[in-house]
Amino acid sequence: MALTNCSINTASLTKTGGAAIGGQNAQLIITPNEGYAVSASNFTNNTGSITGVSNITLSDSTSAGAVGNTVLVSVDLDDSYVMPSANTTLTIDIDGAASLIQYTVSGAYTTSVSNATPSSETLTSWSANGTAGSTITISQLSKTFTASSGHHFEIEPSVIITAENESRYTITKTRSYTDNRLTAVAFEIKYTFSSESESTALFEFFANAVEFIVPTIEITNYSINKAGLNSAGDERFLTLFGSVNAVARVTITDQNQNSYNFGTDLFTALATHKDFTISDFGDGSIYARENIIFPERTNTTTYTVVINTNLPSNNSTIINDDLDDDTDTTRNTTPTTEDVVTFTLKQGADRTIQVGATHSDDNVEVSENYSVSLPEGSNTPNNSTNILEQIFTINSLSGPLKIISQPSASDFTNTNSSNNGGTTINITSVSLELNDADGGAALQIAGNIGEIGNANVTSLLDLTSFIKINNKTTVSDITVPCPKLGKAKLQLKSQDADGDTMTHSLVSSTGSAGNLGSIVAVSNTAGPPSVKISEVEYTNTDASVEKDEIFFKANDGTEDSAIGKITVLLENSTPTANDQTISCKSGEFISFDLDVKDSDHSHSQLEYQFFPKEFADDGVTTIIQPPTDGLIYFNKSGNAINAPGKAVYSNNGREIQQQEIIKYRVTDPVGDSDTAQLTINLTSDPLAISQLDNRSHEVTEGAGSTSPIVLEGRSPTGHTPLQFLLTTAPTGGTLHYQSNFSDAAITASSTNVLTSNNLYFNHTASNSFNTQFQFKAKDSLNNIGSRGFVSIIVNEVPAVVGAIYGSFNVNDDNQSGTGVATKNYSYTTSSPRTNTQRTFSGLSVVTTQSNTVFRIQCEKTSANDTWTVHAMEIKLFSNSARTNEVTNPPGGGNPERILDSTNRSITTSYSDPWGGITIPNAGTYYVRVILTDSISRPGQAIQSFRLRATTEY
Repeated sequence: MALTNCSINTASLTKTGGAAIGGQNAQLIITPNEGYAVSASNFTNNTGSITGVSNITLSDSTSAGAVGNTVLVSVDLDDSYVMPSANTTLTIDIDGAASLIQYTVSGAYTTSVSNATPSSETLTSWSANGTAGSTITISQLSKTFTASSGHHFEIEPSVIITAENESRYTITKTRSYTDNRLTAVAFEIKYTFSSESESTALFEFFANAVEFIVPTIEITNYSINKAGLNSAGDERFLTLFGSVNAVARVTITDQNQNSYNFGTDLFTALATHKDFTISDFGDGSIYARENIIFPERTNTTTYTVVINTNLPSNNSTIINDDLDDDTDTTRNTTPTTEDVVTFTLKQGADRTIQVGATHSDDNVEVSENYSVSLPEGSNTPNNSTNILEQIFTINSLSGPLKIISQPSASDFTNTNSSNNGGTTINITSVSLELNDADGGAALQIAGNIGEIGNANVTSLLDLTSFIKINNKTTVSDITVPCPKLGKAKLQLKSQDADGDTMTHSLVSSTGSAGNLGSIVAVSNTAGPPSVKISEVEYTNTDASVEKDEIFFKANDGTEDSAIGKITVLLENSTPTANDQTISCKSGEFISFDLDVKDSDHSHSQLEYQFFPKEFADDGVTTIIQPPTDGLIYFNKSGNAINAPGKAVYSNNGREIQQQEIIKYRVTDPVGDSDTAQLTINLTSDPLAISQLDNRSHEVTEGAGSTSPIVLEGRSPTGHTPLQFLLTTAPTGGTLHYQSNFSDAAITASSTNVLTSNNLYFNHTASNSFNTQFQFKAKDSLNNIGSRGFVSIIVNEVPAVVGAIYGSFNVNDDNQSGTGVATKNYSYTTSSPRTNTQRTFSGLSVVTTQSNTVFRIQCEKTSANDTWTVHAMEIKLFSNSARTNEVTNPPGGGNPERILDSTNRSITTSYSDPWGGITIPNAGTYYVRVILTDSISRPGQAIQSFRLRATTEY
């Protein structure tokens, strides 16, 4: 049996010799040594076959490998095994080993990191396993913190431990430095196990890097005179500025790729250079300098100078970005090359550069050109000799100068280097300005001369298109007529050959015999030549002279013209007044154009005379005659010459006259005059004279007027005879020309005149309401005036027994004929009728006799007609509105209404098939007849039918 780090016990049984074991068994226990643990799986049974043992099994008492666990060895004895007579030992073979106990240590860690790696973490879990007494490295906690580029740790990264047994941890740091700066720290953390696990440890790491400044070593500037080198040989100092110990490699090559040897001052085919190192000379001067000697040359030579800090290798010097900027062609011409500056120097002959101006007019003198001699290849635009700040004087030999327009820099010739052998002439500004003191001008330019090419250059500005000698403006003399004491427009005209804009002015503000207004521009015509026309109003104040002279001048902006003269011829024309005929209504006014004109004067200057009355030499003929029944006003406003006048005539309307004659005289300021006659035809609206109140006409109800109604009127202007129009007919009756009313009633019309002014009124209403009619008068000029009124008073009829008044007013749409104030009524119908109802409501009956019988009779005029009355109803009312039917007449009695619905055939003679209605008491009654009938005549037109009302008593 081989057991390691553990032990197994023994077991004994007591049995009588010779007896069978039976159901008894044995159990052994494998117990681990201290610090160890066992698992049944780590042990094997190697006993083999043994008498008395049936089976051996191994099992864990708790959990395999757990502290306190044991391995149970169960020995199953053979039940039939007979115990020997002596003590017997059964030996089994179990092999295996106990293992050391595994303990766990765990916890969390947090890292606070800035400007370093790895990134920050928060409460990240970690764990490790080991046996008691063993020491392990915890890989999850072994971290390396590295500062970011350009950073370092001023405070060393650290860790803080919070644990139950901090002494079991060992921390080791490994530090890394770059240029003596701490840039990385590696932590190694180990743990030594005891006989227990641990799970609450917390590690807090801190790693905060800060930026460090690395001093830059750079070339900040250089200086060298870049002016053209003398062809006979020349020297130039090249000076570099920047940081102390800054290094730059300088090479100089000519156009044949020969290199300058800084030791021998010669150009050879061997590539040579010099490394400039900037030094501090202790007096505040920090630079590196070398004198470069250029040999004599017979042809133009270009030298290329290169300052390069990329060489020598491992050189940390840089060239300031402002210095090696590729766009600054005056300092660096090497494209897209970092830390390299390239420029050129040229060596060649002197070239003559001239800048100036010319003019094609020999009478215009321009001062001499600016001339300078500069070496070929030089490029020094800021040198005083290269700066173009020049003023050229311009003078005229024959008159004042005038500027046409301003030139521009592009107007100079030979400024483009591609056209003049490589020379650059930069003209930045050009201006022309007149000199008022001497009449000359000045040309001022600004700019510079840049790179000098391989030829002489003359750049000129031709001033011919920009400045010239002024042509004086000319004016025109004219003669203008003007009425004496009148007005005239004077024209001022000038012309300028140069096309200049001109102004006009008067030499004197007045003439010798008149006044002048303000100058008013009329037209400006662009040129050349340009023409200007102005006007000024002249007013003559002295009629005793025959002419006046006005002087004026023009100016073109440069000089005045000669004096121009306008001769004003003073003359006069007599005003003309022509006879006129106008119309005006009596009592009103009219405005009209007056046929008066004066070719010299306006109406504001004329005088009008129309009173007092003035006769001709014969003492009879009138020359001046005022109005007899009105007023006249001559309007003197208006300044137009030879224009018609204005006048207003107002008639008083006090006289009956058809015509007003006015004679007047018009006189101009000089005293010349003319006369004319105004004939004013007067019209009026004729008056229709009303007949009202005490002039009213009276008729009896149901009767007509016995005397004529005479229409009256009056014409204020005597335009007679008058005619009349009936504009509104009377109600309750009709008007007639015949006294017996046998003619047709007169209808109202606004156009048809009455044939007579004597009218008769026939009252036809069944009431005694007063009425009136309206009319108008029309004079011999066909003027129609306002309306007049005629009032008619209707008197009630006297008490007459059984008298019937009014007319048959029927509501028959097809009836024709007119009801009259008699007992009879005739009508015709234009077409057959069937069961048609008519209502007659225009009759009234007055009786002073009791038991008067009122009848309605009918007849047809032709036997060929068929007239059937289907129903007849007769009613009596006590009021004209026919709303109070008589059911209890005064004094008693009750007249029955007739209501007959039997079909009745009407004959050709008057008959009363319905009988009469008895009126028991005297009085006035109003009748309503309602009739329903049918009428026909086969194949022929319908004839007349008649109704008749009668009374009997």
